[in-house]
Amino acid sequence: MTNRIKKFRSAERIAYDKAAFLNPKLVRSEAFQLMFLRAEQFQPTKAAFRMVKYFDTKMELFGPELLPKHLTFNDLDDETKQSVVKTEGACMFTNMKDSVGRAFFLHRYIHETNSLQENQLIAGVPAQRHAKALWYMVMSCISADIDSQKRGVNLLAC
Repeated sequence: MTNRIKKFRSAERIAYDKAAFLNPKLVRSEAFQLMFLRAEQFQPTKAAFRMVKYFDTKMELFGPELLPKHLTFNDLDDETKQSVVKTEGACMFTNMKDSVGRAFFLHRYIHETNSLQENQLIAGVPAQRHAKALWYMVMSCISADIDSQKRGVNLLAC
């Protein structure tokens, strides 16, 4: 998959290149790459694109310091930790599956736009912090669940 990623323009893979430089063991590990390959039904070009976008989003949310590692709760800043704790009961994976076997991730907040503006609030929490908490919770669950990596997840906002 690394060869597919190298075919992207360097401007498109800045975050990936940084993560690969800082922690090549993680980025090139079979288990980590399999997560993206499973998500794209083992189509390496699509999986490479997904991995590049993963690192772009992670860098946008958490900055370069946390880019090259698996996030743990202790890696989060205090405000994001509070958001995770506040939303813990409001966000969860269920045992229910849809007709193709995808798990349901329930999230109690409805958000009408896809953009995260600096001063925007979601249920009283700044949108950027809320996005960090949601990223952490979803990725923590997906990285440990091979079925979710293969089939995806249904995100239900209620």
